[in-house]
Amino acid sequence: MKVAAVQVISSGDVEANRSLVLEKIREAASNGAQLIVFPEAMSQSFDSGRLDTHAEGLDGDFATAVHGLAEELGVFVVAGMFAPADSVQRGEKTIHRVANTALIAGPGYLGGYEKVHTYDAFNYRESDTVRAGDSLVTFEAFGVTVGLAICYDIRFPEQFKELARRGAQLIVVPTSWADGPGKMEQWRLLTTARALDSTSYVLAAGQARPGGEEMAGQDSGPTGVGHSVLAAPDGTRVAEAGYDEEILYGEVDVDTVAATRKALPVLDA
Repeated sequence: MKVAAVQVISSGDVEANRSLVLEKIREAASNGAQLIVFPEAMSQSFDSGRLDTHAEGLDGDFATAVHGLAEELGVFVVAGMFAPADSVQRGEKTIHRVANTALIAGPGYLGGYEKVHTYDAFNYRESDTVRAGDSLVTFEAFGVTVGLAICYDIRFPEQFKELARRGAQLIVVPTSWADGPGKMEQWRLLTTARALDSTSYVLAAGQARPGGEEMAGQDSGPTGVGHSVLAAPDGTRVAEAGYDEEILYGEVDVDTVAATRKALPVLDA
């Protein structure tokens, strides 16, 4: 199966983001991609205002447009979005939280995965505005079982191993991974480590780095560090992007997954 990771930069303009996603789906599909993965926060970028203001369910404009085009082109698409979740009280303040969701859209299929591990780290609490999910998700695309994770999930190997035990041969990871000292090195290490842990392909689609390589290594906030990657089940980087916007392509071979798991049966432990 030919896959694509679309490395772009989303903004606070939800209509522009939707148009960008549709444009890139068409481009990737025209180049033969059957599964097209976008970054986290594609419907609205982080640090661009309240997420609940534009949050939509799977029947909203963003998901409906993506699903319609995916069906028209006969491809599967995964893209980060925010959906309404719940309301919580913080003192006298009511906070309308969202679900950090990976939309899954394809022929005859519409669903989503809600990020299980909220980014409560480095003096930030995503859980204040984002409700954590509680379920793992897989789906079938052109004979490949695909599992889902989002950004900070990649620091939790058990999620990837459990997805593999549930049949995932490829795990896709929409991401908006902040830049900063050591962050790109951590990202590269974690993506290949999770492929090795799960003996699965890992296709991680990240937001591109605003300002490109010239800004590399500086704190960026929750925007992106680029370096989308397709890692093989043995940890090899099959394809890797740089800092700038691009579409990364690669092939996923289920026979390679089977051969790797036979040689390295770590999931049996």
